Amino acid sequence: AFINGQLSDSFGRRKVLVVNLCALASVCAMSAFSPNFRVFLLFRFIIGCFVGGVNTVWAVFIIENLPRAHRFWLCTLITWAPNYVVLAFIAYITAEWRILAFICALLSLPGILLLIFVIHESPHYLLQKGRLKEAIDVLTAITSWNNEPISSREIAELVAWEASKKNTAKTAITIKQNTYLDLYRTRTLAVHTIVTSFGFVAANCVTYSLVFNLSIIEGSLYVNTALSGALRYAIGIAIAVIDYTCVCAGRKIIHVGSVAVIVACLGGIVSLLHYELADIHGNLIRMFTLTSFGMTGSIFTQLSLISAELFPTPLRNLANAHGNVFSRVGSVVAPSIFELAIISPSAPYLLLTFISVI
Repeated sequence: AFINGQLSDSFGRRKVLVVNLCALASVCAMSAFSPNFRVFLLFRFIIGCFVGGVNTVWAVFIIENLPRAHRFWLCTLITWAPNYVVLAFIAYITAEWRILAFICALLSLPGILLLIFVIHESPHYLLQKGRLKEAIDVLTAITSWNNEPISSREIAELVAWEASKKNTAKTAITIKQNTYLDLYRTRTLAVHTIVTSFGFVAANCVTYSLVFNLSIIEGSLYVNTALSGALRYAIGIAIAVIDYTCVCAGRKIIHVGSVAVIVACLGGIVSLLHYELADIHGNLIRMFTLTSFGMTGSIFTQLSLISAELFPTPLRNLANAHGNVFSRVGSVVAPSIFELAIISPSAPYLLLTFISVI
């Protein structure tokens, strides 16, 4: 995440995405032939590195290619939540991890092909780099695809106006010199950076601590995984509809409301476990767990959009990369949170509730 934020600012969003997806698919396919568990772990570690790169760049790439009013619902409609259902189904059908790894590698191919042959580089990125001719070509191709009656001359005038307004020619050199320290250059930038980064940490702690422990709640692991994905998708779509139809809602209100639901669910689990009601209300704990996990999908989308929209274009990708670096901290810590269960069964959920409240 740290490296790819800089690379995408230097070489372009699209190129870095293609390289990361190709590497991810290749290593995932190779992991299917792991001779032992240590080699398999090494492959998964490398895959995780490239996943971090993809997650860092894709959010900014989408932001720069979609109008603001359509970002949230499109990011929610086309997201990873349904993949939990697909993954659970394939895992159940194949019952073989080598086949599962190979199929996961094959599923990356459509995205790679679309990026190479269909999707163009971000016009915003090209403008910021002073590559006006390429920006004109991309916008011409997009308007042609959309059947919009805009002439090449009008597009050229628009690009020239945007370039003049943003002073692209003067800032193209400066953009290359931006580093992560620039995210703390002013008080406002520093606050935005710290808050969004902690948001990523909290979201990852809740998400992965719950998903890594789906086996401890009632029901089949396959069914729980599929249900968590379906619920995550349904909740995400519902929140996206609210975001699109209720102009007064805004990112902040929706985000606070989403986190409040997670706090309520985790708090409910803490109460049930504290009063030793788990055996009687096992299905209620299951419902609270799956609902909490379902809410996190939308929160990741919210944080990605908030991070991209709060920062200016020269710092946008660095800010998203910074948040993703911190989110990996949450991923590393998450599996260990449930070790607190040796103190008390409610301790892991109490810690997750506390993190969510913050």
